[in-house]
Amino acid sequence: MPGLQNTNLQVMDSSTNVITLEGNVYSDLPRTIERAVQLNIALTTENVRKVCSSLTERDQKSLMFLLRSDPRLGLDFITTYNNIHQDPYLLAELLYTIKRFDLLKVIGTCAHQISKLCKLARNIDKFWLLLFNVCETLTVDEIGNRFQYQEDFILSLYTNNGITESNVNLLIVELRKLPTDEVQETLKQLESYQKRIDDNYPMNTIPTGLCIILNMEKFDDPLLDRPGSSIDVERLRKTFNTFGFVVMVRNNLSYDEVVQLLEKAAHYDHSRFSCFVLCFLSHGDEYVTGKAGSVVTTRDGKVLSVEKDIAKRFDSNNSPTLDGKPKVLILQACRGAEEMLPSGFRIPALSPEVVDVSPDHDGTESAASFLPDDVSADDLSRRSGAAGGDIVLCFASQPGYKSYRSDTFGSWFIKTLCQFLEKYGETEDFTRTFRRVTKFISYCGETNSGFKQVPRCEESLCRDLQFRRVAFDHVTLEQTIFSEF
Repeated sequence: MPGLQNTNLQVMDSSTNVITLEGNVYSDLPRTIERAVQLNIALTTENVRKVCSSLTERDQKSLMFLLRSDPRLGLDFITTYNNIHQDPYLLAELLYTIKRFDLLKVIGTCAHQISKLCKLARNIDKFWLLLFNVCETLTVDEIGNRFQYQEDFILSLYTNNGITESNVNLLIVELRKLPTDEVQETLKQLESYQKRIDDNYPMNTIPTGLCIILNMEKFDDPLLDRPGSSIDVERLRKTFNTFGFVVMVRNNLSYDEVVQLLEKAAHYDHSRFSCFVLCFLSHGDEYVTGKAGSVVTTRDGKVLSVEKDIAKRFDSNNSPTLDGKPKVLILQACRGAEEMLPSGFRIPALSPEVVDVSPDHDGTESAASFLPDDVSADDLSRRSGAAGGDIVLCFASQPGYKSYRSDTFGSWFIKTLCQFLEKYGETEDFTRTFRRVTKFISYCGETNSGFKQVPRCEESLCRDLQFRRVAFDHVTLEQTIFSEF
């Protein structure tokens, strides 16, 4: 079949590690480009021409099928390639998926390298990857004379039979009509996928959603400053970038500035996203006159009610484009002035790091504390220990109690939450991961004075929440999206 020829290609110059776009040169490479450079993916003009000229008509059909959900999809593969050329890793992943391993060699990589990266993160939409795998199991004889390729058959079912990402049962019904037993394994995959969709929130957009971090590190009253909070910010940024979120950080805002930002975020159009995350890092308390429930403090010393002033803004009535989507609120702040004592007997620390910690409350404490980076299951077993639908509130401590933060290492809560999310966030429900966080901190974290901390999760999630790792150009998207705030 004829190959694809085109001379109007936009490529990355791998010799200088810069991107050339319509004559403009950019040296600030996004993370996906850096990964491609590390893999020695060489998208020179000559190499790209070799790849494109070697693609068969079926290859092009498969590539366009896999990119069906991508907003950068063009009328043909060359147009599409020019739209996605800033992401050479995606091109390598596409070639790997259609099993053109010979062309991976042309751009300087190999199937072994790409297979390892695909286990960590996939850019191709899971739904269309699943449908592509369905195509691979079908033969031309099974789909009849009306379709030249298997992809045409599946697209016809998708278009005419109302098959959607959240309902593949109709596809299962149609495949059962085929006169072959070879689709049985495919049917099992589809049924398993449908069960996950029924049980889980769909997390299938790129980007996954917005993550806004409100960091109160400096206050009008210097005695309230929270050194070490910037460490938490970078941990959160890294974790949620990994899961496909575009992250916006705003530091040291006044009460009016926070309210204005929350209003903009609540009324923003989230329809193209799967999830929303808001992190608030500050001082806090359990009750302040005139405010219901837990409160957090802004730079100018004023307070916001977590439930009424923050969470309620993102319910389905006030933020309709987030209706039915998970909203995750992470709050690193004290919820009172009490110190929590341990229960049961005490055992020696596990080679702890000794650091200075302060409570995230309007008070001071000078103490040594420890929170180990990890602990074995045996050691862990020996240690003592609400607002609207689809919302989960993640508090650093129990009502009435302090939470702790190190000037050097950041807060116990954010450090552990990010650590466990990166380890388990893609393979299990968020609330299960949070239980791991709670158990680890409550059993293993302790100040030199013997005080403990126990995180708390309050949720009204209707499905399981599992994140997925996504490699994408978050830098450009962050600049574009957050310029609207």
